Amino acid sequence: MKLRMLMLTAGATACLVFVATLSLSGAASDAVAADKPDPYGFENAPPAVQSLDLTALPEGSSSEGNALLEVRYVQGQVLPATIELTKDERKVELRASEHDPMLYAAYIDFDFDELIQEQQRRQQLAQTIRSVPVFDGRELVANIGLSFLEPSDVQARVRSHLPVRIPWETIFDVPGQIHAEKSLLITDPTVVQDPTRTFDYCDKSGGPNGTGNPNGAWSFKTLMTNMSSHATDSVGAANFVQDWLNTYSDRTYAAQRVINHWPRIAGTNTLDLDKSPMRLLAIVNRMDIRNNASYGGRNAGEVRFVFGVLGNDGNTDSVAGIRSCRQLAFTVILEYGIPQHGCANIQAYAQQWKSLGNLAWGAGYNQALQNVTNVVTARHAAPLKINGSAINQVRSDEISLLHPLDAFPSIEPDPEDNKPWELREYHLDPTTLGLKKVNVALTPDRHVGHNFNNTATLAQFINDNTNAILNNTYSVPALLNGQPFQALTSHNPHTHPNGVWKAPNIASNQARHLFSLNTCNACHGSETQTSFLHILPRDVDQSADLSRFMVGNGSLENPGTYTVVDPVSGVQRQFGELHHRQQDLASLVNMSCAGPGFVADLLGTNRVQIRSH
Repeated sequence: MKLRMLMLTAGATACLVFVATLSLSGAASDAVAADKPDPYGFENAPPAVQSLDLTALPEGSSSEGNALLEVRYVQGQVLPATIELTKDERKVELRASEHDPMLYAAYIDFDFDELIQEQQRRQQLAQTIRSVPVFDGRELVANIGLSFLEPSDVQARVRSHLPVRIPWETIFDVPGQIHAEKSLLITDPTVVQDPTRTFDYCDKSGGPNGTGNPNGAWSFKTLMTNMSSHATDSVGAANFVQDWLNTYSDRTYAAQRVINHWPRIAGTNTLDLDKSPMRLLAIVNRMDIRNNASYGGRNAGEVRFVFGVLGNDGNTDSVAGIRSCRQLAFTVILEYGIPQHGCANIQAYAQQWKSLGNLAWGAGYNQALQNVTNVVTARHAAPLKINGSAINQVRSDEISLLHPLDAFPSIEPDPEDNKPWELREYHLDPTTLGLKKVNVALTPDRHVGHNFNNTATLAQFINDNTNAILNNTYSVPALLNGQPFQALTSHNPHTHPNGVWKAPNIASNQARHLFSLNTCNACHGSETQTSFLHILPRDVDQSADLSRFMVGNGSLENPGTYTVVDPVSGVQRQFGELHHRQQDLASLVNMSCAGPGFVADLLGTNRVQIRSH
C-alpha cells in the first residue's frame, strides 16, 4: 500500500524573501495593470494556480488577519493587478507583487487548526484508501495515492511562522464516503412513487384516477403551480402549463400524442393538473455545478426533478384510457437554482444531502429529502426571481412528437437526421411570467439545411476561441458573422462517430472535444456514446435505468468509470459522472470554510467545469 506523505521541505522558505519585500499596497507593473481578465469571471473559471503558501503571523502583527496568503499563478494568464476574493463573507484583495506580476498576496484570517485536523484525517484514511481519482472537468485523468501533509510538520511550521505550502493533491476528497443513490441521484421506487408526495395518473393500482397525491410535494402539479404566478388559482396554473405545452405544436404529433390527450377538467377545455400524465423518474443533486465561493461565486448549484411524459401511442386498446398512458420517449427536467449563498450556508446544505446517505429507505428518508428539496421548490423560494420561483430552466428531450405510433424504447432516430431527437430549453419570461423557449446553451445550430457541423465556420470558431474553450470561459453567440449560429433547439441525430462536433482543420482536438462535450446533442450522444437519455423512462414499480456516462461500468450504488474512444483522435477517455460528483460532495462537506475549504476553491479542486448539463 502506497502512502503519499508530502513533507514541507526547506524549499518552501523561499517565500520568506517575498514576505520581507512585498508591498501589499503597491501597484502591479504597467503591463499587467493595463490588461483585463476574461469577462466570464473567476467565480466560474478561476485562474490556474502554480503554488499556494500560508504563513502564520506573530500574534498582533497585522490588523488584517492572522496569516499571509501567497498565490503564484501559472504564467501566460492575463490577470488584473488586484483579484477580489471572498473569505468568511468578507472581501479580501489579492494584490500582485511589484517585482513578480504572477505572485499575489493578501492578509487573511485562516484556521490552521482546521488544516491540521484535515491532514490528520487524510493520514488516517491513507491507511485503508489505496487511491483517489483525479478529474479534469468530466474526464478521469489519473488515479493517485491519497496524499497528505505530515501534521506534525505543519504544526512546527505554524509555530515557527514559516510558510506552509499546500499542494492541490492534499485537498480533494475520497468519493466512497458519499452514497450516490441517496445523496446524488435518487431513483428508488419508495421515493419516486411515494404515495403522499408523488402522483402517477397512469398507475391504476390506486384507482381509475391514478395513484398517489396530486397535491404532493413532488407532484408535477405542485411543482408547476409553485413555479407559476398562480399559487391559489388552479385554472391559471393549468393555463401556465397549457401555454408551455402549446410551444411543442410545431412537432408533428404533439397534439395527437400529448396535448389533446391530457385529461381535462369536466365540462371544460382546461387541463386537469390533478391528472397530470407525468411520471417522476428521479430527484437529482447538482451542487457540483456551483461556482467558486472563494472567488465570490454565489451560485450553489441546482436541484433537478426528472419526469417522463406519458401519452398516446396511437394504438387501440380495450382498456379505457390506456391510449393516453404509454411511456413516451420524452423526458422533462425542472432545474432549480439553490438559493443558498456564502460558504457556510452552502456547506450546511450540502451536509443535509450527504446525511441522507445514513438513512434507511422509508418514511424517515422521504421526509428528510423533502426538507432538503423544499428549499428550492417552495412557493417564493427565491423572492427576487421571476414568480418568486427558484427555477433556472426547464429542459426537455424527446423524439416521440415526430412519430405517430411508437412508445419508448422502440424509437430510433432517422440516420439522415430527418426525425432526430430534440432538446429544448425554457426560461420564465419576465413579461408574460410564463415559460419561453430560449436558445439551448453552448450549442450551435444543427438543423437540416442549417447545420454547422463539419463546416469551416465551426473550425474557425473553435480555432479563434481555443484558449477560452480550454479554460471554459467561452460562450456560443446567437449570431456569428451576422448569421444565426446558436441553436434554438438542439437536434440529436445518433451515436455514430459522425454525430460529434468536428470539422477539418481544427488545430486542437482537445478544444474540439471540450466544445463538443459541452453541447446538448453531443453530451447526450456521440461524445459520451450515450443513446440520447442519461435518465430513462421507467415502468411502474421500477427504477429508471441510467446511462453509462452516469454510472460507468458500475452501478448507482457503486458508480465507476468507462472508456470512450475519441472518434477524431482515437485517444481513450474515461468518464464517470456520478463517481466525480461523489468526490465533489465529499470535498465540499469535509473541509471547513475557515480553513481547507477556502484553499480548495483557490486551487480549483472544488470547481467543476460543467456549464450546460
